[in-house]
Amino acid sequence: MMKTTIKKAFWGVLLLLTAAALIIYGMGIGPEAFGMPLYKLIFSGVLAALIVSKIIFSDTVRERFKIFFLLALLFMLLETEIADWANLPDENIVNNWFVLLAGIVADRALNFLIPKRTKKEHSNRFSNAVHYIDASKTSKSSVYNCMGNTEVYYQNAVLADPSVELELEISNKMGNTSVYVPSDWVVDNKISNHMGNVETRENTGCGITLVLKGTNKMGNIEVI
Repeated sequence: MMKTTIKKAFWGVLLLLTAAALIIYGMGIGPEAFGMPLYKLIFSGVLAALIVSKIIFSDTVRERFKIFFLLALLFMLLETEIADWANLPDENIVNNWFVLLAGIVADRALNFLIPKRTKKEHSNRFSNAVHYIDASKTSKSSVYNCMGNTEVYYQNAVLADPSVELELEISNKMGNTSVYVPSDWVVDNKISNHMGNVETRENTGCGITLVLKGTNKMGNIEVI
């Protein structure tokens, strides 16, 4: 939740700075102050923000460093300014097609250099699915739901060790995931929510603690 709050604050500050830049340009303090046209200032700011956002807020190392294509676009946009700052004789430092191709190849290279995250234990794509988790046999479980409807039920709760903290990692993308747990369990929500909805019931019991981790992107997660 803290990560989501920081991310929202990051984009909020960026939008405020963009609004301030528009006002400054509207006052006639434009290219002379910033050294570049308004459209370059805005688009370069957006690209730079996307790069910083991916590095800071991406869920995996693999996604965090897949920024070379964005860097290529930023270089193409600011090539003239970079040449001026570096005192280069030619504004066309390198052919833009080579820059763009290099960015694509570098991003694809990361697919081979950085292993993909392990496949989720329970996966569902574009359909309805029901998964059962034995609380007495496993303390850590994972669920992946993409544009589908997934229901998760915990079984054999009475046989589970009350001193062991259970963990459920959920990756929910544009779908609906419902988690059904015993009424006396304590739910600790640590899910990172992005433009979605996460609802957890009020903790009234003192039983087993279930820690929810993972991400929710433009979807709905509900603990019942």
